[in-house]
Amino acid sequence: MVKIWFQDLQVNSVSNSSGIFSGDNIHLNWKHSRKTNDGFGSIQGNSNISKGNVHIVFDRDVVDVFKK
Repeated sequence: MVKIWFQDLQVNSVSNSSGIFSGDNIHLNWKHSRKTNDGFGSIQGNSNISKGNVHIVFDRDVVDVFKK
């Protein structure tokens, strides 16, 4: 976990497209892309078991995110 404190500014989380800047800044080539397909979901509660499942994601997007 990252915690950053600047007087009254508190940052609890820094993700892939986050930035903390002070003063005069020029941000060149600042890019972030992400695509996620989830097919399982979540299980909540106590003593749950998930066994022998098959999960299929139908991704109908024509354009996906590719790193260059």
